[in-house]
Amino acid sequence: AATGDIVLFLNNDVECRPGFLDKVAADVQPGGLYGPSKLDKHGLAYLEGWCIAAYRDLWLDLGGWDDSYYQGLYWEDNDLCWRAVQQGYTLNEVAWPVWHYNNYTSNTIPGAKDKSAENEAKFLARVRAAA
Repeated sequence: AATGDIVLFLNNDVECRPGFLDKVAADVQPGGLYGPSKLDKHGLAYLEGWCIAAYRDLWLDLGGWDDSYYQGLYWEDNDLCWRAVQQGYTLNEVAWPVWHYNNYTSNTIPGAKDKSAENEAKFLARVRAAA
């Protein structure tokens, strides 16, 4: 339902500081995913999905989040970034004035982490199948 050129996803446990949207608009360029936290798991870089942005055409090209493959929480950000890199997009860590209350939601909702190990296995199976 978003109508702008840049699509931004934020978790509900994120606090945006003054100037946040101006920085997003200035930093996000065509051809990449952008976010304030870039990590590596299993030798694959990814931007944490609690705050991630890109131009609309990139989201459409990637098909967005694969929520039909991943049940529950976790690993869909790894998958999104892996698919982006496979298609030649870049992963860009940026300094945005934003604060994430790490795992606040998943630590307060019973069962929120129950599918994490299953989703990790699904992600690794997808990566191996594509190799």
